[in-house]
Order: sequence, then structure tokens, then C-alpha cells
Amino acid sequence: ADILSHASIQDGVQISKAVPKYFRHNSVSHMETILESNRDSVNGAFTIAEGVFSMDGDYCPLDEISRVSKKYGCRLMVDEAHSFGVIGPNGLGAWEKFPTSQCDLIMGTFSKIAGGIGGFVAGDKEVIDYLTSLSRSQLFSVSLPPCNVAAAMAAIKVFLSEPEHLQKLKRNIRLFLDGLSTLGFNIDPKHESSIIPVVIKDEKKLSTMCEVFNEEGVFVVPIVYPAVSKNNCRFRFTMMAGHDVADIDYTLAVLEKAMKRAGVVP
Repeated sequence: ADILSHASIQDGVQISKAVPKYFRHNSVSHMETILESNRDSVNGAFTIAEGVFSMDGDYCPLDEISRVSKKYGCRLMVDEAHSFGVIGPNGLGAWEKFPTSQCDLIMGTFSKIAGGIGGFVAGDKEVIDYLTSLSRSQLFSVSLPPCNVAAAMAAIKVFLSEPEHLQKLKRNIRLFLDGLSTLGFNIDPKHESSIIPVVIKDEKKLSTMCEVFNEEGVFVVPIVYPAVSKNNCRFRFTMMAGHDVADIDYTLAVLEKAMKRAGVVP
């Protein structure tokens, strides 16, 4: 798995009692080096990829990860928690963006585009039956309340039948990224996800900026140690289809004000 894999993935690895091996972030060559050195000594191997990473908002090269996984006889799971609803031509996730990828399991959550709780795992029937019967975190948890299931289903139906929401979201992402670039931030031109980090690198300045956001009524999540390293602290902005152009312009204006008060230069 990628070294920047979400905490829930790393917890799942520990629960599984598998032997973990982590490769450098999005480095398929390092991943292959690990497999080349270790694959022959184990019976089974399982690669875990993230469609979009939760802190940086970048996506994995799923097509290359899939190619190397299959080369070494590894099963592959992609976690679409932060990519389902955003990435891909129809917003169905990294597996749709990279159609040549061969994923054995696709998982995601209802806590993002569906605005609820719970999640899903999709795969071959035999594998899903196995998980339903033997996965401890599933087996010893209460079932999802029917109202939450109904809400998730309704949200997904809206998402599938009204693609204009996705198009508006993608427009909003681009507008905000363009605004950050104007303020002097170095923006990856390939960035597609709704998670947009603004790295400050100084927790005291981050705290000063938080005060400005609170005063001006902008809700943005500050990310500090141990979620990230201390010199990598940041704000994690999340674009929504419900934002309009005025919301984005106002947020950028408040961000600029906060930067000036804290003495932040991108």
C-alpha cells in the first residue's frame, strides 16, 4: 500500500494480520521493487490503492498499479472514498478514469456525495459473501439503519440522473484552483478532486489564519500534526456543487486577508 494510505486502511492492514509493505507515495517503481523482492516468499499478496488521497487530494496512477499488481499475481483493491462522485468522466471514481485497470475490489463511502454514513464494497459474489461472513469489522457491527440506506440510495439516484451537479462541482474546483494560483500558490494543473490543500507550513500562522476564517464565516478544516507532519500543516478546502461563484470569490478574498494578517507568502 501507499505510505500515505488513509488511517483506516492502515488499521485494516493491522486487523488482517497481513505483513505490511509500504511504497513511496505514488511510486509504482518502488512498489514493483518491493514485490520483486518479496512476492516469491508468500502465498498471497494484496495491493491497496486510493483513488484520491485524503490530505493532498491527488489521485493514484491506478492503471500502472493495476498492471504491476497483475504482473506479480496480486489482488487489487481501490478505495474510492474520496474519488467516488468526483473523479472520472461520470464521477464514478479512479477505476472509471483508468478503464484499463483491473480491480478485484472497489470500496467507497456514503459519507461524501451521499451525505450519510456507511459504505460499500463491490466485487465478485464469492468474495463479498466471504467478507459478509468473516470480516470482523462487518460481522460485529450493527447494521446500517434503514433510513440511512434509503437516504444514500436517494442521493445516488440524484447523482446519476442529474449530471449537472457534477459539472458544476468540476467548474467550482477549477475556479478555486485558478484563484489560488492568482494568490501565488503552486497548483498542480492535473488536480481534479474536490479536496484542495493550502499548505502553510507554520502552525502559529495557521492558527492566526483560522481566527480570520472564523471571524468571516468561512468553514475550512485546519490539518495539523499528527495528521500531517508539523512543517506540512495546511487548510483542507473542500469544494461542493452547492457553492456558487460568489461563495468562491468571497472565500478567496478571506484567504488573502488571512494570509496578510499571518504574514504568509506562498
